[in-house]
Amino acid sequence: MAKKISIMRQEWHNLLFLHWAIPVNSLRQYVPKQLEIDTHDGSAWIGIIPFQMRKLRPSFAFSIPCISNFTEINLRTYVKDKYNRKGVWFFSLDTQGPLGNWVARTFFHLNYRFAATEFINDQASQNTCHFKFPNSELPKQTLSWQHSETTFMPSEDPTSLECFLTERYRLFSYNSKKDSLLTGTLSHDPYQLNRPTLLQYSTDLFTSNGMKPPSTYPQSILACRQTKVEVYPIQTVT
Repeated sequence: MAKKISIMRQEWHNLLFLHWAIPVNSLRQYVPKQLEIDTHDGSAWIGIIPFQMRKLRPSFAFSIPCISNFTEINLRTYVKDKYNRKGVWFFSLDTQGPLGNWVARTFFHLNYRFAATEFINDQASQNTCHFKFPNSELPKQTLSWQHSETTFMPSEDPTSLECFLTERYRLFSYNSKKDSLLTGTLSHDPYQLNRPTLLQYSTDLFTSNGMKPPSTYPQSILACRQTKVEVYPIQTVT
């Protein structure tokens, strides 16, 4: 079998994973019919994940700091296709990079949106992510957390909730003009997760996607300091 060749490389730094369990039927209208919503212990899960994107570049090129480094925050859930391949469905991905957003929307059919994003981290491992949607009545949103020094690898227990929520190496997107489902894969070293202290969080990202925000505290709170990522070509699911 021919070795897959990556088309992009990137690094993810200071990831936070906030997740809530929700009924499967509450997500059905937001996910293409070609996908089954994946569950753990009978529930669907929806997550807010902010992080710092660094050194984003084509595999054959160098990164350019002014466009290769930025803050991203996404809202996502977990799905399977007809071949039982597990992956991620993104409701939205928000960054302050209009050019990169346009490329991702046009060629990868991912719902990238422009938001004024900012990431601050200090020597005490405290991370703060701010984001604001232009022309929106929503106020500036803030997520803040502090990493724990104790780490673990979710991949060591494939049946765990932590593995279900984080160890995903496939994404799906949808071309509405062609009514076609697309998929792409990536690779990275297994996450070294920690259980951070959550200092502040917001659920208005749900509101910006036309969803009712959860009324409970996140049921899963995880973080990762960094990982290096290889991205492979996107393909049509036939």
